[in-house]
Amino acid sequence: MQSYWSKISHNYAKSQFFGVYKDIFETLFLNNNHIFLHQINISFIRAINEILNINTKMIWSMDYKLNSTDPNQRILDICKILMMQRSINYIFNKTIRGQ
Repeated sequence: MQSYWSKISHNYAKSQFFGVYKDIFETLFLNNNHIFLHQINISFIRAINEILNINTKMIWSMDYKLNSTDPNQRILDICKILMMQRSINYIFNKTIRGQ
């Protein structure tokens, strides 16, 4: 892993802000215990979100019961589910809580 990090570090060394965040990314890269690339990517996305103070909730498609195998349809189905949940929350807050 160290050789990969050396190559990444070398290639990004001249980037304007790489020096500011280098230690954070190096720690993430060298100390990860993940097996799959998507897990490493999620670790980096979460770290970058934290740096930028982005608090968006991240969800996994596997957390939803989806019937389609088509990736586009799966995204649409998740959007429908989330919109339905949002509508239910809105109705609950308006009718039950009087907000």
